[in-house]
Amino acid sequence: ISYDIDTINGSLSHDAVQMMTTVITVVGALSMMVRISRQLVLVFAFTVPLSIFMTRQITRRTRPLFRVRSASLGELNGYAEEMVTGKETLAAYCREESTIRTFEEKNGEATKAGYRADYYGNIVGSCVNFVNNLSLTLISVFGALLYLGGFLTVGHISSFVLYSRKFSGPINEFANIIGELQSSLAAAERIFLLLDERAETADEAQGVEVLDCRKGEVDFEQITFGYEPGRPVIRDLSLKAPSGALVAIVGPTGAGKTTLINLLMRFYDANQGRLLVDGRPVKSVSRASLRANFAMVLQDSWLFNGTVYENLAYGSKNATRADVKRAAQMAMADEFIEKLPQGYDTVLTED
Repeated sequence: ISYDIDTINGSLSHDAVQMMTTVITVVGALSMMVRISRQLVLVFAFTVPLSIFMTRQITRRTRPLFRVRSASLGELNGYAEEMVTGKETLAAYCREESTIRTFEEKNGEATKAGYRADYYGNIVGSCVNFVNNLSLTLISVFGALLYLGGFLTVGHISSFVLYSRKFSGPINEFANIIGELQSSLAAAERIFLLLDERAETADEAQGVEVLDCRKGEVDFEQITFGYEPGRPVIRDLSLKAPSGALVAIVGPTGAGKTTLINLLMRFYDANQGRLLVDGRPVKSVSRASLRANFAMVLQDSWLFNGTVYENLAYGSKNATRADVKRAAQMAMADEFIEKLPQGYDTVLTED
């Protein structure tokens, strides 16, 4: 996505300005050519539609190539970032050679996709340049005939040719820009796919309340849920976690343990059934107040760039240093933290 954003940024900062310059130059040159000879201007009534037709036909075939190039580069960048981030695991399992081979394959695919897209994308400029040269030839021929008929002077023809170059040159540049815009449009499609992803459903407009959890009792009542429509992963589940009880949910990978927590925190909503906390349906309270009543340790812990203290106090605005230390003691982490170079003030890098 970062590559796609850079592509669009470069297009807007360079191509958009050049397109405005092109429009102004073309309009000015056309107005002068009309003043010199309306008959010769009719040449462009043939060549300009021909240029537009050729550009449309070529870009219609090249845009899918730019989509493939953008997707290939995104896949390559994602794979490289993933391997660099997990380099310790990669080395621990001696997967260096396999990783290099996979990277070379993905890099080769991205190179081929980029070559095909650029090769066919640059054909647009060449074709339009050919049509522009054709228009210059036609102007010379018809201009000579008009001169022989006494309708134009040599000076008029010379001026018209110069203005036609001013007219055709920006059109050729615009055709080259069209080729570059194909890459930007492909990048924009990927970005809008991300932007158009549905966010969390909004809290109910009516009757949304603030949850103040007193007991901590959780009820799953005949819950059915699936990440994809028509493919439930949990069917008709009923479960009660009484207040003050220690409840463990165990099972093999994929059994739905994390899914239950996702439902409890309302990262997803159940397709059927009800989920209650202290007897209140979770859909009747705001997500913010629901999540504020939980302390959650995720399966994949994320460490922010900051001190140990700041990471431990994250999510609690009023946590004092004594509160953090007491929590660390309860988690049997205090002794380890105190052995760090600066104890609770030791700075942790990102992740």
